[in-house]
Amino acid sequence: MFAHLAARTCYSLRDGVIRPRELAVATWERGMDAVGVADRGGLYGAVRLAEACKVVGIRPIFAADLALEPTRTRPGWATTRPGRSRARAPRREGGRARADEGGPRAEGRPRAEGHTRAEGDPRAEGGHPRPDGAERPFPPLRGAGGPPWPRSSGSSSPVPTRAARQAAPQGPGSGPAWLEDDAARVVLIARTQDGYANLCRTVSDHHLESERSDPHVTWEQLCRRVGGRVDPGVFVLLADDSPVARLLDAGRPGAAEGEARRWMDLVGPASVLVGVTHHFAPGDDDRARARFGLADRLGLRAVAHQAPRYLRPADARIADVMDAVRQQVPLDPRHSARRNAEGYLKTPAEMARVFAERPDALANAAEVADRCRVDLGLGRLRVPDFVAMGEQATAVLRARCEAGVRERYDRPGATHRDLLERELAMVARLGLASYFLTVAEIVDRIREKGIMAACRGSAAGSLVTYALRISDVDPIAHDLVFERFMNPYRDELPDIDIDVESARREDVYRDLLDRYGEDRVACVAMVETFKARMAIREVGKAIGLPANEVDYVAKSFPHVRAGDVRAAMEHLPEMRGLNLDRGQLGLLFDVVERLDGFPRHIALHPCGVLLSDRTLRDHVPVERSANGFAMAQFDKDDVEALGLCKLDILAVRMLSSMAHCIEEVRRTRGTEIDFEQVGWDDAATYELIRSTRTLGMFQIESPGQRELVGKFQPEHIDDLVVDISLFRPGPVKGDMVGPFLQRRLGLSKTVMPHPILERALGETYGVIVYHEQVMRCVAAVTGCDLATADLVRRRLGDPTELDELRAWVLAGARARGVPERTAESLWHALAQFASFGFCKAHAAAFSVPTYRSAWLKAHYLPEFVAGLLTHDPGMYPRRLLLDDARQFGVAVLPLDVNRSVREYRAEHLPADEAWALLGVAGERLPKGWTRAADTSPVPPAGLDLGVCRLSPRFADSVDTGRGEGTRFGIRLGLQDVAGIDDRMIDSLLAGRPFVAVEDLRRRAALSQPVAEALVHAGALDELAGVGLVRTRRDLLLEVSERWSGLTRHKVRNPRAPEQLGLLAPEGPPGLAEYRPSERVRAELEVLGMDASTHVIRFYDDLIDALEVTRAVDLLATRNGQRVRVAGVKVATQTPPVRSGQRIIFLSLDDATGVSDATFFESVHDRCAWTVFHTWLLVVEGTVHRTGRRGVSLNAESVWDLRRLMRAWREGWLGDALAEQGRPADQAGGNFADGAPAGIR
Repeated sequence: MFAHLAARTCYSLRDGVIRPRELAVATWERGMDAVGVADRGGLYGAVRLAEACKVVGIRPIFAADLALEPTRTRPGWATTRPGRSRARAPRREGGRARADEGGPRAEGRPRAEGHTRAEGDPRAEGGHPRPDGAERPFPPLRGAGGPPWPRSSGSSSPVPTRAARQAAPQGPGSGPAWLEDDAARVVLIARTQDGYANLCRTVSDHHLESERSDPHVTWEQLCRRVGGRVDPGVFVLLADDSPVARLLDAGRPGAAEGEARRWMDLVGPASVLVGVTHHFAPGDDDRARARFGLADRLGLRAVAHQAPRYLRPADARIADVMDAVRQQVPLDPRHSARRNAEGYLKTPAEMARVFAERPDALANAAEVADRCRVDLGLGRLRVPDFVAMGEQATAVLRARCEAGVRERYDRPGATHRDLLERELAMVARLGLASYFLTVAEIVDRIREKGIMAACRGSAAGSLVTYALRISDVDPIAHDLVFERFMNPYRDELPDIDIDVESARREDVYRDLLDRYGEDRVACVAMVETFKARMAIREVGKAIGLPANEVDYVAKSFPHVRAGDVRAAMEHLPEMRGLNLDRGQLGLLFDVVERLDGFPRHIALHPCGVLLSDRTLRDHVPVERSANGFAMAQFDKDDVEALGLCKLDILAVRMLSSMAHCIEEVRRTRGTEIDFEQVGWDDAATYELIRSTRTLGMFQIESPGQRELVGKFQPEHIDDLVVDISLFRPGPVKGDMVGPFLQRRLGLSKTVMPHPILERALGETYGVIVYHEQVMRCVAAVTGCDLATADLVRRRLGDPTELDELRAWVLAGARARGVPERTAESLWHALAQFASFGFCKAHAAAFSVPTYRSAWLKAHYLPEFVAGLLTHDPGMYPRRLLLDDARQFGVAVLPLDVNRSVREYRAEHLPADEAWALLGVAGERLPKGWTRAADTSPVPPAGLDLGVCRLSPRFADSVDTGRGEGTRFGIRLGLQDVAGIDDRMIDSLLAGRPFVAVEDLRRRAALSQPVAEALVHAGALDELAGVGLVRTRRDLLLEVSERWSGLTRHKVRNPRAPEQLGLLAPEGPPGLAEYRPSERVRAELEVLGMDASTHVIRFYDDLIDALEVTRAVDLLATRNGQRVRVAGVKVATQTPPVRSGQRIIFLSLDDATGVSDATFFESVHDRCAWTVFHTWLLVVEGTVHRTGRRGVSLNAESVWDLRRLMRAWREGWLGDALAEQGRPADQAGGNFADGAPAGIR
């Protein structure tokens, strides 16, 4: 039966528009029993195709469409249109560069995708000339356009705001240059298992030995992988883009025959196919005759080659859009190779009509399809002997585990020995000894490099992982179940996830690749798909919409799927009134919805690493990631489907923050922190957690978690495990939180369904919270083992299996004497909660960094916050973390070119200077501050953690130079200055100290935009005497003149300042100094943080007039009391809830703390627009109190604080407070919320 041999799916990135499952279903519906896919450049969709074909019962055929390396020395291989994607680098073989074989090369093409600078990025060379010399106001008014500070004549570019560093709106033909050359192509079709291995290795070679994102296969690579064999196991399909077809189309049949004979010599005549495509376009008859004639003369098989890339003719326009997106050109007939809409997936009958004169072409295609028999081995586990120990691995693992148990426990008893024996027996049964030894070796190597590492997931429930020091979670102390991790009945390998410092993740990858080799290790890929915003941008450019309009429309949408754009416009209140779905935008959204879920590009997965033997590349094609790592073309789901061994190494910024903190504590206090010596019962740590001041603490800093912690009031590590488990989508959706808290707080009675469940449910007051509890309940009621119970737990999430499982559970209960009513009650609880629970081992693993981060904050807050600011691990903007430090009495030290380093650091400073920076002057205290009985200032958090308490040995080395007493401050780092790069920072660090602006100009490699940014943010104030002899505006003018008029000199001796010139400015011009509000705006624009003064301080008088309750005072309010809160918006969330409503959670920062407000669906019409489009807010509602410290606001009204300020000054505040929803005078305004670019 006829079969399509080389269709293209959406995994031909930005080319095909057929999803693999759609292709499989359509093939089956059209009566064909096999289908082949030849995606461009690889096998990205091979596993998805295999899975889809398995479901409908047809056979997949695996192929790849590869570009040939252009050369003019061989007929048909030259390009006529060089690619614009990037300059061709010398190809590499065996790590050595070699010269090009010849052929045209585009000059000056930009770098490969992933290495290009964003348009407008000052780190890129060159820039945009100033359009005029007119003087602009400084700072500019919002909405006035232009840069946030003026440029002098000759300035190369403005200093970009933080948001401006992102790609600006671009028109067609600009942006990442994906336009590819028109190289000839060849299709390789795998016929046998060996052929599939050869295909995988050919694909790998042509990526790894080519410039990234522009792969071309060379003749030498083809000879290496498929040539010179008795049976190469592949077919070579010479289709319309092949050199043979190009020569035929050029009227050179002799050259075409010569080229075809070279392919025949490569793989043999029986393996060479001539593809004939006929789409009823002008000239197709002549082209088909030429191809048939060549095949007949050479004795080759001609096959009917439809080359479908869309399912139905109506989808042709989607394919055109994808062509335009891929090539980065406007949608236009001259840019499209399609001549009509005939390139769809035709039925055998339709193909028979096309090839009525040559039915042998159909028969040949059918014969070829029948001979292609490749099994990817879906569901077959592949456990490599990675440590090459063979049968000895089991004995070695036992010895290491027994030694590890003795090290971990002072007196291991029968419980420890029995559990270890059961686990080791399971490991032996599954053949995983070498796997555990490999993971243990990897973790040991990570820690030997001084990199923090931690285990997460169900693997934390294993005594083997604890004994091997893979995990730091004691499974016996936490009463964990290892069958949740290792189960002989599951058709998948146990998953071990290792967290490492985010800043060192690439070091870990390099070590793995160096230690074990790229032929055995590869990173897993991640398929980035078209979401709404990206799809709108790409399609909008392609269809020729104005760049600004495309940018406006894209920003109007929240982060939703491309297929949900119209649903979002219809149902989200904040999008109503935007009138987006009109005119040409209707066409835009039609196409965007069709792109839903289409792959856009392949990127490095953030954690997955494949571990295999030396046959890895027989099963997995590999390419190079943007950072140079060997990366599989399969994603994590593909890898799991193939049964390959995967280790997840997750980059966790919190671990980097903690490592930074530990190093800072060593530097600032002379104290060595060893978490092995830190107990799990520190009173100060739990007191801080219970206060809900948990910003920066791992897993418990979100608004919902802070409220839960306030209700729960954790007292020990097991409470943290429960808390982390409860605040998950499953338990929240399953309504487990309420019953648990009611019982814990003694507000309702603990109910146990049956005494035999006391062991399983006792720790959570009879409420099912953990997966492990479900397993224990099933085992207790039915008598099955825990491995079987885990399978039952998994099946409980499938509604189609509930009837069968119910009968099985009830029968087991009757056999064990459980009353039928009790059994029914238990079944109801299991069926209701099983799919909503959370893995206790996972929560226990998370509790380790949760507790340790809380301990660091309680005892070393300045250093801890410096780590948080450096590595940005949480959900909140950096400015909130900085303000949180102020609320604990830690001063913020300004940016300074002679004092700041790359990272944020803790510093000692005199107490009087610290108090001044905190705004504590004499008897006056900032809002939220109080005084203790001894009249000392008490910060809003109620704890003064800015006091510098040092060991006597280290205190003698600390000399602040003046004043009495010493406190801590946090010095701002250079890393977050807008536009700065590592080279500039290195030049500053190498050249210090600088003695004048001219000295800085000569010896620091700063671009003019960055130098102006540093002035703007105050980093040159002390160097240039700002506030003493000149103003910051004077300094800005001097910097502009110096950087515009002088040629930068190469630093000869960066350790010593050069002799200053004699022609220095005669005196300060006397320009006006920045107002306090301008200083704060400058900090926000350059750093994204209001470092000197909290922005809300400028609204204090209005806030008092509105009788706003400060966040620090909310604990004193009553349940149901009507209050107003105000502040800077720091977070908005719309998580799924059990009721199915859309609820908006808002967090505001008012310099005394964070207040949280909940907007239920009933108020969205009048509140949603303001919440999402404003960054300074006032919210009114009723207080909702739960537990001792659980407090939030049920919001009813919300206003823009800036609008209220204007109304207050102009005398119409009452009218402004009466407004609801989007003000009428803002109906045509921009979608943006008006926040300074740095804090978004």
